[in-house]
Amino acid sequence: MLLTCFGIKFAQFFISLPWNVDRKKDGKKLVDDERVRLHAINASHGSYELAIDKIVAEDAGVYECIAKNKFGQESFEARVKVVGNGI
Repeated sequence: MLLTCFGIKFAQFFISLPWNVDRKKDGKKLVDDERVRLHAINASHGSYELAIDKIVAEDAGVYECIAKNKFGQESFEARVKVVGNGI
């Protein structure tokens, strides 16, 4: 499963500044492991993907990507529902 985090709305001249991107599931910090990882599609434009391999029922929940820099922060949220046994 891929959740694409777009919508970083800072003014264009702030885009090239470094971002610190956090991710959460159900309000709790989500850490990369062998199944879950965050990677940049185009970090300079604020585009990231949260990839989750081998989906299971416990992966259902609310996921959030939060991009921060010294000018502020923006976030993207998605609700994930797992139907069936997963893959």
